[in-house]
Amino acid sequence: MARGDVKSAMQVVAAGGRLEIRPGSADEEWVVHNLSGEDAATLEWHDGTHVLPFVSYDGPWSLVAVHLHVRRDLWLAVRNDHATLARLVQYDGIQTK
Repeated sequence: MARGDVKSAMQVVAAGGRLEIRPGSADEEWVVHNLSGEDAATLEWHDGTHVLPFVSYDGPWSLVAVHLHVRRDLWLAVRNDHATLARLVQYDGIQTK
């Protein structure tokens, strides 16, 4: 993949599970612009040792027109906070390196 390529996914995340938004290689960096989900979720920063929750939602949500930079060693995860149901989560952005 090359700089400027779109990075996106839409996945069903199991109850209590996470969708990681993380480049597959140490040579890549991405900027995430939009995220959304159909039910309760928490957005978290991860670095392989620490987890930092930074925003939680109690129902359907979207976070649009943001600039969240992710690398292989510092990434975002969206945790499905629903106790029993899998829920849909989506993100999009671009590769910057």
